[in-house]
Formats: sequence, structure tokens, C-alpha cells
Amino acid sequence: MTEPRPLEPDARMRPLLNEIRQQDHHGAIGPGDNPVGHGAFLSLDPEAGIAGRFASRPGQILELEMQPAFGVQPRWQGLHLPLGAVDLADAAAFGLIARSVAPLSMTTRICLRSGVGADIVDVFLPRLMVSYDQPSLHHDLIEPAAMPDLPQKADWRDLILFFRPGPVNLTLLDLRLFLV
Repeated sequence: MTEPRPLEPDARMRPLLNEIRQQDHHGAIGPGDNPVGHGAFLSLDPEAGIAGRFASRPGQILELEMQPAFGVQPRWQGLHLPLGAVDLADAAAFGLIARSVAPLSMTTRICLRSGVGADIVDVFLPRLMVSYDQPSLHHDLIEPAAMPDLPQKADWRDLILFFRPGPVNLTLLDLRLFLV
């Protein structure tokens, strides 16, 4: 059995997530891109008139409250976490473990976005993350060798949490990545 190797995304993400987890930072959310700390950002449909707030408190990743303009359904709203140029050439699996809570149940799709030259390739992890009114644990993984569309090498990669279209009220309590 292969030993888990020092995780390239984790080597970059662990300090990023630890810094976010330790910060006491908050701000307003508006259309377009919204930095939330340490390179992470929210990308929101600029035509949806999304407004809200974010907060990162010690011991958790991020609280989000977002509301699109009345009668508008956003085409996208996502949290981008930069991973750097993660090499998946010898990886048997790339995965994550996340803990979240939301006052009303909501789903989130998780994507590994890869940039190769001018091309962008999105690969979605197979399971939806479902957040409930009690802290819940989500785990998922992909098998890079079984995904012909996933570039094994990329100039950069982002992990993106795409939130359902509509209002979002969610706290991402923890997020961990692994590569084996």
C-alpha cells in the first residue's frame, strides 16, 4: 500500500487554511470577485446582484451569508481555494474531507479546476456536499488515472466549492485535502 505522500495541495493549502482558520476577519460581499483572505476568494455572478457578508473566526474556515437580487438566480457562486501546480501523474486518489453547517439544508458541488496554458478543465467530485442544521461531515475523492479529461500536470489548480443558485447561509467549519 502506498504511503500518503506530503500532499502538494496540502503543503500549500494547510498554511492557507490554517491562516484563514486563525484569522478574525469579516467583510461585505458584492457582485464579482471578493477576496476572503490569504488568496482565497468568492467568485459571484456579477449580473445576479449578490450581496451579503463573510466572516472567518478563529477555529473555523468561513461563514457566508449571500442573497441575490430579488427574482434573480445566479449562474454561479463559488469559493476558490488556490492549490498551485499540483502534479497528479502518480496519484491514486485526490480527495477531501469537509465539515459544514447551515441553518437550512443546502447542497454544494466541489470542483477541481486545472489550468493548462489557455485551457481550463473542470472536474467535479462525484458526491454533493450536503450541509444541515447540525455539523456534518462530507468526504469525496476522484481517481485521476480513471479520468481522461483531467490533466495529470497543470500550470495551476483551484479547488472550488460551487454553492447552489440562490441564497446561501453556510459555515465551512473545516476542510482537509489528501493525495495518495
